[in-house]
Formats: sequence, structure tokens, C-alpha cells
Amino acid sequence: LRSKAECAGVDVIGVNPVNTSRCCNECGHTAKENRHKKRFRCLACGHTADADINAAKNMLDRALGNQPKNEDGAGLAPSQPTAA
Repeated sequence: LRSKAECAGVDVIGVNPVNTSRCCNECGHTAKENRHKKRFRCLACGHTADADINAAKNMLDRALGNQPKNEDGAGLAPSQPTAA
């Protein structure tokens, strides 16, 4: 992936993928039960999405250093990227 990106002039930023598929991209609620095969439905706020798209948005937020929200909407500490 990295070599293909370099050929295309695209940067690759490694992020820690832990819980990205279980975390709601809207409110930050994280639970195993949020993920239903290919569908994501947050038990806290009701947000629904394709599970892969929700996880990809979470990874993008981490790569950009955006602070995820917790359930009351307040920001949490940004995730630390990992070496890719």
C-alpha cells in the first residue's frame, strides 16, 4: 500500500485501528453490540451507517488528529498514530 501511495504522490498515515469498527463516528459511544455484520447502529444515539464506512471515518479522524466525542459530546484526548 505504501509503495502504491508513494507512486501516486499520496501520503500514508498509520493509525491505531482499535475499536474503530465499534465506535460511533457521531457520538463516540463504543460497544461491540454497535456492529451488526456490515451494518453499524449506535446503541446510544441511534446513528446508522455501513460498518466499513463508519470505521473508515473513525480512522480518518484519527489520522487528521481530530478529537473523537464521548457520549456527552465533549472531546476526548486525540488518538496517537502508530507506525505504519
